[in-house]
Amino acid sequence: MNALQTISILLEFVVVALGIMLVVGKKKMYGWCIALTFILYIFYDLANLLSWHISQETLDILFFMATLSILWAIWNIFLEAFRQSSIGPAEEFGIDPRLGSAEGHWADGQTDRVSFLKEGKPYRSDDL
Repeated sequence: MNALQTISILLEFVVVALGIMLVVGKKKMYGWCIALTFILYIFYDLANLLSWHISQETLDILFFMATLSILWAIWNIFLEAFRQSSIGPAEEFGIDPRLGSAEGHWADGQTDRVSFLKEGKPYRSDDL
């Protein structure tokens, strides 16, 4: 067995435990998705390491499921972070919320830098 791969699998077990601890200790349901993702990674890694006779298509499906699971978890972490923030995602990233898109209107309220505007007058984040 490859020592580095074995260490990686052990660390994946640690991440599974931490995901479950998020659910049990902090009531963060996305912990289940983190745990599921890394359980699937462990299975995938063990199947490759131990040469289990599992079709590549099955392994690909498992890997895809792990990707969807961690995407769901990260999306929920992202949403939770902005629910606790006094500003929304658009303002956090400096996008002028009046435009409804990121059409080049950027501002940095921290440094008071201004962006270019379609109408020719500068936009400042405190103009909202």
